[in-house]
Amino acid sequence: MIGFPPKGNSVKEKVLNNIIDKIQYLELAPGEIINENSFEGDIGASRTPRREAMMLLEMEGLVNIYPQKGTYVALIDLKLIREIIYLRLTLETKIFTELAEMKTPVMQYVEKFLLIQELSAKNNDFVEFVKNDYLFHRELFKLAGHIEVWNIIEGKLIHCTRFRVLGWKTVREEFNLMLSEHKKISESIESGNIESLKSVLESHHDYNLKRYADILIKNNPEFFTRQS
Repeated sequence: MIGFPPKGNSVKEKVLNNIIDKIQYLELAPGEIINENSFEGDIGASRTPRREAMMLLEMEGLVNIYPQKGTYVALIDLKLIREIIYLRLTLETKIFTELAEMKTPVMQYVEKFLLIQELSAKNNDFVEFVKNDYLFHRELFKLAGHIEVWNIIEGKLIHCTRFRVLGWKTVREEFNLMLSEHKKISESIESGNIESLKSVLESHHDYNLKRYADILIKNNPEFFTRQS
């Protein structure tokens, strides 16, 4: 599971990770009711850890709990996603520029993630692509000495993941575009080309959600909050 603390092996954490993966990879669609009993057979969870996990998810804005009605997957909030992307873009521009100023040889550290992404793109494997996308960025934060900054923002990425996976299911060429941008980021850092780095980061993070927000809202209006 990528992008949500806490991580561990307790029953509550297993339930939490299980539900998070179903939410962020759209196995549970936005607005869908969650049958909590269905997770009991998967990992042997009793009612208490299931309810604790749901309460944590509600605090993170991933589910909505309605007494006497049930628990529903939260709708996609584009305003929140834009704010998360803005934060990532601001941080990555600063941190990756530090790497570029030193012409840090990053490719040897991130190449494995790019290779897995390339294979995932060929197989239309959203899960592996997303996981290695985040591992790619995490490694660059680590190389810059800012792994704790990544750990701070990591928990919010699930909101963005849902939007991205929905987008990739609609616009399949996004796989190759994202992969090419990852390669360009690495090349710009290694060559010390800061202007190129800033340009590709602006495109990569798509702060204004220009690539496919409109078509996703048109095709799946029930998945988004009204303010979207």
